[in-house]
Amino acid sequence: MNTLTLSMRDNWMDCPDRERGGWTGDLVSLALQSQYTLDDKALALSKKWFHEFTSWRTPVHDFYSILPIGNSNIEIPDQTLLLISEYGIENYLMHTGDTSMLLELYPSLKLNFSFWKYDSDGLILPRQGGNRWNWGDWGNNLDELALYNMLFLNTLKTMKELSKMVNDGAGNIFYEKTYQDLKTAIRKNLWRGRYFASKNHLNSPDERVQAFSILNGAAEKKEYSLLVEVFESMYNASPYMEQFIFEALSTIGKQEMALIRLKKRYSSMIQSPTSSTVWEGWQMPKENSSPKTPNHGWSGAALYLFPKWIHGIKPTAKGFSNMQIKPMYGKLNNSTVTLPSQNGIISSSFTRKGKTISHTIEIPNKAKSDLILTSEYSDISINGAKYKEKNSFTSLGKTSIQFSPDSSEYTIALNSGKWNIELTMNEVTYKQFNSSNIFLEGKTISLYPNPVLTGLTINGTFISKQVKIFSLDGKLLFEKPISMEEKFIDVTQLLAGVYVLQLVDELSGKILSGKFMKL
Repeated sequence: MNTLTLSMRDNWMDCPDRERGGWTGDLVSLALQSQYTLDDKALALSKKWFHEFTSWRTPVHDFYSILPIGNSNIEIPDQTLLLISEYGIENYLMHTGDTSMLLELYPSLKLNFSFWKYDSDGLILPRQGGNRWNWGDWGNNLDELALYNMLFLNTLKTMKELSKMVNDGAGNIFYEKTYQDLKTAIRKNLWRGRYFASKNHLNSPDERVQAFSILNGAAEKKEYSLLVEVFESMYNASPYMEQFIFEALSTIGKQEMALIRLKKRYSSMIQSPTSSTVWEGWQMPKENSSPKTPNHGWSGAALYLFPKWIHGIKPTAKGFSNMQIKPMYGKLNNSTVTLPSQNGIISSSFTRKGKTISHTIEIPNKAKSDLILTSEYSDISINGAKYKEKNSFTSLGKTSIQFSPDSSEYTIALNSGKWNIELTMNEVTYKQFNSSNIFLEGKTISLYPNPVLTGLTINGTFISKQVKIFSLDGKLLFEKPISMEEKFIDVTQLLAGVYVLQLVDELSGKILSGKFMKL
């Protein structure tokens, strides 16, 4: 909240101590954060941003990627694509119901699609020339061509929905066909059998690209487990793109993994004794370093990720008149969020004690919600009424619950008011919940090259005579001696996949572990 507050004055801005500019990519994150935390006055800043972005254009009709601040007239096309997506304008519309604004902005958004060119494979080409900066992200291992195509496909997905809202039938047909054509080209030219990558990207897979392949629909469900392997081993994204990796993992039901990754990436910021804000990069900024600002808007994404994905609160109709609440508690012991809506405050708070989760939800007047629960609970009661007891549904449960086709999810309609929900985990789920995880026992060591074909070097301060290699399900595959002079291990015999290397430091007695991908 400190960072968000310092990033707004008469407009949203990336940071208060540098250019104080309305960088489009930063503002996407700031608007998301504000819509889940602040009142309507903050929404006015977002509306002002959308109007200025679409109204001020360069002589050749490019968008300004920094809202005019007097010293820059560049466009960052990938940030433009992110604004014209479910995370930019569509999210604002779902939170506010402000369709009049969409009618004003839609012609400018539509015009943007006439500027893009395709290559002979049917893939989108990054826009070149003029005052354009094909940036993509800070951090290493950026697959620019693949990322642009994933972002463009994501934008087409949103334009299909926006065209329906403004009754543009011809536009809807165009965006649907263009979406399908580009999706086909992406799958034909970028899918490598285990992940997406452009032909000239010969390094390890880019986790940013894999995240958007899930969010835009390019990846198929059968491929999710392969993409998860990338998220387990690749840590190149900046805080700007890291939020979308959390989004992707949560979209496919991997909230626990998303939380572990979020904690790993943000722990140095949150635990810093000298900083009360979040930084532009992953390290504490130093003088004359880049990126260097200690208060940067894009790094506060957890403000919206927790209410959206852990509490599962999302609008399903414009203006939050209808919503869904699909909590994914993970291993959190407690969490509380309150968020504004056009109908009033929505609150959600849960605590865990043993097998039991107590969850209180308050839905404002004129609003209603679908509560979506997974099948892992043996007992479900709402406001004292039992819907499920000892793994059997009561008569109330049978008549009130809408079951998914595979019975893995239950939907219960809730009207406005206060709802006290009691959930009891079944025995199988509770045992899994309490089971040890070898990957979390010790601090992580670094391994390189990662991914690896033949030989793996272990980087870290330790003394150990042997290492163990595990599969992701915890099965010990083999043990090997290690030389303290070289800290090197041959992994040629492993099949392609993700593995865990583990050793015991004889100095501290601690278990040290690290994940790596074998190609």
